Amino acid sequence: GSGRRVVIGNVHLTVAHASNDHDIPMCRPLQMEQVLAELEKRASPDACLFLCGDLNCDHLETEAPGGPYDAADVSKPVTMAFDVGFRSALHDLHPGARPVTHTSSYSRDGCVDYVLFRPDAHVAVLRSGLH
Repeated sequence: GSGRRVVIGNVHLTVAHASNDHDIPMCRPLQMEQVLAELEKRASPDACLFLCGDLNCDHLETEAPGGPYDAADVSKPVTMAFDVGFRSALHDLHPGARPVTHTSSYSRDGCVDYVLFRPDAHVAVLRSGLH
């Protein structure tokens, strides 16, 4: 083995309800902020970082969910992870891919499940897919 530490986070964020004034603008960004802070706290400088889970949004969605929010508001948790260096394993190999991993009566069907990783010289995505 390489002796490197691997830190894996698993999360299921709150659904992005456009019908209230707290899930999209407050709860979901706060949840992601807490998850990212916890990963950083547990990671050593040379650790391989992964974040997996149901983020309840599709960062490629462009259609607004309704109400006062736009698509960027809904996908903010994913953008927050991207902003600190995480990348989507699926989208690194398949840019623009949108497999349907979630269907519901209250939102658009979409790809809401992610395997995110922080790239470095020791992490390479060889295959990726969601089924």
